[in-house]
Amino acid sequence: MNSFNTYTLKTPEFINTRLDKSLPLIFQGHSRSFYEALFEKDQIKVNQKKVKKSYKLLENDVVSVEIPEAPPLNLTKKQMPLDIIFEDEHLVVINKQSGLVVHPACGHQDDTLVNGLLYYCDLEKDTDDLRPGIVHRLDKDTSGLLITCKTKKAHEAMSALFMNKEIKKSYLAICLGKVKDETIEASIARHKHFRQKMSVSTHENAKHAVTIAQNLFFDHEISLAKLDIITGRTHQIRVHMQYKKTPVLGDSVYGYTQANSSFKVTRQYLHAFSLEFIHPFTEVLMHLKAPLPDDMKSFLQAKKVDEALYS
Repeated sequence: MNSFNTYTLKTPEFINTRLDKSLPLIFQGHSRSFYEALFEKDQIKVNQKKVKKSYKLLENDVVSVEIPEAPPLNLTKKQMPLDIIFEDEHLVVINKQSGLVVHPACGHQDDTLVNGLLYYCDLEKDTDDLRPGIVHRLDKDTSGLLITCKTKKAHEAMSALFMNKEIKKSYLAICLGKVKDETIEASIARHKHFRQKMSVSTHENAKHAVTIAQNLFFDHEISLAKLDIITGRTHQIRVHMQYKKTPVLGDSVYGYTQANSSFKVTRQYLHAFSLEFIHPFTEVLMHLKAPLPDDMKSFLQAKKVDEALYS
């Protein structure tokens, strides 16, 4: 059975905008082309009536979308380039490229990091596990270091390190405006209206979130910031930077569309560049780094930022 999503416009964010352009932001998780196909099948309506793709949304419009049922997900092996930073019999630490989804989900069944890992090495997994080896995640468009586990025993050990906050995770981000040197302590919960977005919240169900921000460079337009996350909430850095009015440059969800377009940046400039932890089996202190991807490096070089700040 197909699922139905509905949304009533009560904020000015989408009022007087084209329906086809707004749908990927209102109901996130699918592309604009995905929704264009639903228009042809009359599976998108406004106020229970069929409308054109160019329809301009009005206040209190009720937008309803009928989402086709997704086929069951199956794990398949797929050869793909993997930038491996460290590997032993227990762990594989990968420098994930931007645009790569971590594990299979709707719309990404056989082109994820998990599919590549299964081709590269043996991963011990349960029969119903669609995330073998994955102990933490990075957003699709965030690049950088990701720890994966070859065995269940390694997965349990690394999960305990994450739970006990015994892994130091540092990110580099290019942000709009001047990032302050401060500890950001602001709880995060799912957005009240956009269920696939997160936001700073005082709701009782909000989860405690702490980010330590350090400004490495500022030129009156953008900052290069080092961000250490003490907690690991969904979209934590992106939400905290938006909350401080210094959003990650290129962030299409939490950032400023006009600024992203002005700087010609098409993905969020956020990179998980450093991990530090004690290996649970060898007891060796691991300090791993992943170099900035070419797009972020080129942007900073154009700004004449000292490479020593991000290497």
